[in-house]
Amino acid sequence: SGNPIRTLTGSLTKVLHYKHESGWGIFELEDRTTHESIKAIGTTPQLRPGQVVKLHGQWQQHPVYGSQFSFTAIEPDIPTDAKEIHSLLSSGLIKNIGPKRARLLQEAFGDQLLALLNAATDEVVSPGVTKKDEVIKLLTGTKGIGQAFATNLVETWQGQLDQWPILAALRNAGFGHTLAYRIYQYYGQRTLELLRSNPYQFARDIDGIGFDKADRAFQQSPQFNPLHPMRMEQGVLWTLEQAEQTGHTCLPMSALIKESIKRLGVKVEPIQAALTRLFDSHLIVAEKPEGLPHALVYRKVLYFREKECARMLNRMIDEPAEALDIDVQTI
Repeated sequence: SGNPIRTLTGSLTKVLHYKHESGWGIFELEDRTTHESIKAIGTTPQLRPGQVVKLHGQWQQHPVYGSQFSFTAIEPDIPTDAKEIHSLLSSGLIKNIGPKRARLLQEAFGDQLLALLNAATDEVVSPGVTKKDEVIKLLTGTKGIGQAFATNLVETWQGQLDQWPILAALRNAGFGHTLAYRIYQYYGQRTLELLRSNPYQFARDIDGIGFDKADRAFQQSPQFNPLHPMRMEQGVLWTLEQAEQTGHTCLPMSALIKESIKRLGVKVEPIQAALTRLFDSHLIVAEKPEGLPHALVYRKVLYFREKECARMLNRMIDEPAEALDIDVQTI
């Protein structure tokens, strides 16, 4: 559009529209600097009134709805004082907390409440005790704050904070904001582990993520190597799966090797080594029909499905069928 990228910080005042399946929404915010009401559109985890966020995007002029801020990245603007924390806690972000309990916490801990909530991690400080346990114990020392409520408070707070760095890591790995949100929705706290160890799993579980997107993400990983065994194996499997999309349950060995070399940009030797590992782990099966120069390679699941179809057809052919006595003149 030619509009410059801007950063806008504001407090959410109203959720005008939100699609849970995609995370796309229309929001009304109060600009922290000008205190003007702003309409913002984009994809984000669930937001609630009272949350303060930092948006990165562009101003757009909609022919019907007028001026609106279209954001492509979002991050929380963490409260810094007791007033802001009270507003956030009173917003409904955390179940069973309202103005009264928010005020109790504010009066008991003041500006230190933020540091407490941020410190409530799973880090072990002594045998069987985590930092989260310590914070919960401290919170329950406040009159009107019970064990169940304190536990829910710190777990929800940490859950809200955890998703932002995960989404940022996915964005840095090359996934668009919408795809990043869908990945996070699917895997939750396992997302970063998979992003580091096997982003190719994303392509298997989530529509819209193919091998190429997952491969680009893996290239951002410290363990990336163009000849990494996992990359070779996943590339071969993806080549077979792409053939399946066009109606081929298998590929001749020569065609599979040729297409895998093209897809992965490597020489033949690492592809052959990957094929050996895939055969050994029983993920693929090869069969050489009489009269063909090359073996046909299948993913194991399709090989046995095709075998079962052939068995059923042979059984139908072998079973005698009763002749139908039909008077065509009466039809």
